[in-house]
Amino acid sequence: MNKFILKATVAVIRTSLNALSFFSKEKAGEAGATIFSKPRKGKITEENKKYLDTAEKETLYYEKIPIQTYKWRGDIDKKVLLVHGWESNSARWKPLITKLQKENFTIIALDAPAHGDSGNKYFNQFQFAGMINVLIEKYLPQSIIGHSAGGFAVSYAYFKYKPMSVKKIALLAPVSDNRIIFDMFFNYLNTHKRVREGFYAVFRKKYGDPDKLTVAEFSKFFDIKALIIHDKNDEVVPYPESEKIHNSWKNSELILTENIGHSLRHEQIYKIIITFLISN
Repeated sequence: MNKFILKATVAVIRTSLNALSFFSKEKAGEAGATIFSKPRKGKITEENKKYLDTAEKETLYYEKIPIQTYKWRGDIDKKVLLVHGWESNSARWKPLITKLQKENFTIIALDAPAHGDSGNKYFNQFQFAGMINVLIEKYLPQSIIGHSAGGFAVSYAYFKYKPMSVKKIALLAPVSDNRIIFDMFFNYLNTHKRVREGFYAVFRKKYGDPDKLTVAEFSKFFDIKALIIHDKNDEVVPYPESEKIHNSWKNSELILTENIGHSLRHEQIYKIIITFLISN
């Protein structure tokens, strides 16, 4: 989409949401949430499909939504679940999977709702957490790694479902408070405050108080080991999000990097993760 078309599209969305908010803030908020929740990217390219075809594939279900899963076999006592973030898919883990295979890990991954080859048109963090729990119950991984929005979903899944098999969690550039992302979206659209107010009113009805739905809040109750890695130059999620989580999660280690960016795809990061996974 070129800049002119993008600018025109944003203007149309802004005008429509603002107009709707005069009649109903909540309806405008719902419409904004629908637009926000539909990813523009995250489907699998032909090149990535070839790589993912090297895995054992299985379709599982959560609330009738198909979940595309991938499994690379290794030691059954060294199982790790990989959880990607917004507008991505399981192929993003290829470099790390290669490293994990050398250490004989069994690797499991899934595509998020509305991403990769999983079903649904829209992405929802809480729905994603339910999908993650389906895989935890089936495969009983000892460790989970979540990137960005996947870090929130992993943490919420652990908080809600309390899986006994999971002993370690690694969060890469995690979101603690989703309001940071929501507000970035509304700031980008430059909508009237009524739209944002309607959005949060709908959120509270569906999910509860957003003050309590942050990783920093519910990780107060966690006692398993956690590794948190964030880059100081992250252009998507500010690194203080990880500092908040670390200060709350009593058995966590925080590592801040520089000039790697939000993706954290780097040899240094892979070495740190593997050391964490194989340590006692």
